[in-house]
Amino acid sequence: MNNFLQHKKPVVWTISGSDSGGGAGVQADLYSFQDFAVHGCSVISALTAQNSFTVGYTVATERKNIVAQINALDSDLPAKAIKLGMLLNEEVITTVAKYIADYSGYVVCDPHLMTASGDCLLADGAGELLRQQIIPRADVLSLNITEAQALSGSSITQADDMVAVAAQLLKQGARSVVLTGGHFDDYSELCLDYWSDGEQSYWLQGEYIDTVNDHGSGCSFSAAITAALARGFSLQDALVLAKAYVSQGLRYAVQIGSGPGPVGHFGWPGDLDDLPVLATQLPKLGLSFPACDDTLQLCPVVTTLQQLPALLDSELVSVLRLRIEGDDAWVTEAIDQCRQQQVQVIIEGDWQRAIDEQAYGVHLQLEQLSDEVLIALHEAKLMLGVAVHSYADIATADGVEPSYMELHVAAGEEGWAQLEQWVGLLADFYPLVAVSVADAKQINQCMMAGVDGVVVMAQQLLAEDSSITL
Repeated sequence: MNNFLQHKKPVVWTISGSDSGGGAGVQADLYSFQDFAVHGCSVISALTAQNSFTVGYTVATERKNIVAQINALDSDLPAKAIKLGMLLNEEVITTVAKYIADYSGYVVCDPHLMTASGDCLLADGAGELLRQQIIPRADVLSLNITEAQALSGSSITQADDMVAVAAQLLKQGARSVVLTGGHFDDYSELCLDYWSDGEQSYWLQGEYIDTVNDHGSGCSFSAAITAALARGFSLQDALVLAKAYVSQGLRYAVQIGSGPGPVGHFGWPGDLDDLPVLATQLPKLGLSFPACDDTLQLCPVVTTLQQLPALLDSELVSVLRLRIEGDDAWVTEAIDQCRQQQVQVIIEGDWQRAIDEQAYGVHLQLEQLSDEVLIALHEAKLMLGVAVHSYADIATADGVEPSYMELHVAAGEEGWAQLEQWVGLLADFYPLVAVSVADAKQINQCMMAGVDGVVVMAQQLLAEDSSITL
C-alpha cells in the first residue's frame, strides 16, 4: 500500500443497499474504500437477497432505521464525502435528501435504477423524486449506458449520443455527469466514459476488456471517485483513478459463483495500461515523437546568455533548456554556442521558435498541446517533453505519447512518495525527469527514486553556495 496515502484516513460514507452476494452495493463500496485508504462507513438503505446470477428479493430500510444510522455516524464519524447508491422508494429518497441538503462535502450519486437483467429497482413515483431531490445535489452523477438511457429517455448507439444524453441530464439539475461503458463499432477496442459539467467535458478512453465478470463495476467506480475526492484529489484525478481501478479489477476478475463474477479489488491502480487516456475529443491523433537519448541526467534551465560559459565548460551538462523570458535576442547566440560545444538544446514554451531554430526538442505545458502544435512538431521531428502535475495530467500526456515526461510533485515526504509511485507507473514506458533545486541531496533523492534526469534552474546551480560542483 502506498505510504503517501496512509498518514490520515478521511471518513467516507456509502448510503446504499446490501448485496448478500458480496459483489456490488455496500460490500463493493467498502472494498473500494479500503483500497483507496479511507475509512468506510455504511448506511444500509435496502436489503437484497441475491447471488451471482439473480436478485431474488429486495426490501427498503424503514425511515427511522435510516435516520438512526445517519445520526449515529454524523455525531461521531462525519463524512468527508458521501456515495449514494440504491435508494428504492420515496421514503428513502426523502430521508436521504433531507440530510444531504445541508451537507457541505462531495456527493457522488450512482442510482441503482435497474438490475443487470433490466428489472426496475425503483418503486412507482420514486424516479421523479430522485430527479427533484437527489440529482440536483449530486456533484457527480454516475450512470452506465443502460441507466443513462432510462433516466434520459434517449437511446445511446454511438459516442455522440453520450454527449447529447449527458447534456440532457445536466439540464435535469446534476452538477456534473459521467457516463460509463461506451463500446461502439467505431471504437471497438475502447471502453469510453464521458464526463461533463456543461462548461468542460472530456473522454476517458480505456481498453475494452471483454469479460462477463463485471458485477459491481459501477459501484466500485463511483465508490473510488468518492474516496479519491475525500483524499483531496481533484475531480479529474478522481475520475482517472476510478477508471484505472475498475479496469484493473476487470482485467483480473474471476468467476466465483455460478454466474458472472464480481469486479476484483486489488489495491491502488499501478499499471499504466489501466490508466485511461484523458482527451477532449475522439480519436487521438496517433502521432509519434523522437525518443530521448541518454542526455537528460542533469538539465539546467538557462534564462540568460551569461549563464552559458560555466555550464558549457562543465562535463556534467550535455543538454539544457532555454527559457525565453521577455527579450529573446540572445537565444540564437545561445543555441550557436551550445552547438559548438555539442550540447543539445530544448526550448521551453515557444514551439515555433524550437522549429525555426531546429532545436533538439521543445518542452511544453499540456494546455499548449493543440492538434496544430502536435502536427507541426511531428513533421519537424522534434523531441517533445511535457510537464505533468497530477494523474489527470499523466492520463492526458499518455494520449500524446511524448518523448519524456517531467514530474512535478509537492515538497516533503508525501512528494517523494508520490514521485516514487509515478516512477513505478511510468518508468517502463517513458523517460522521466524530476524538478529539483541545486542541492546534492535532493538531486540524489530524485535519481534514487528512479528518474532518468533532474531539471535545475541554472542560477541555483551556479550559485556560490550550491553544493553541486561544475
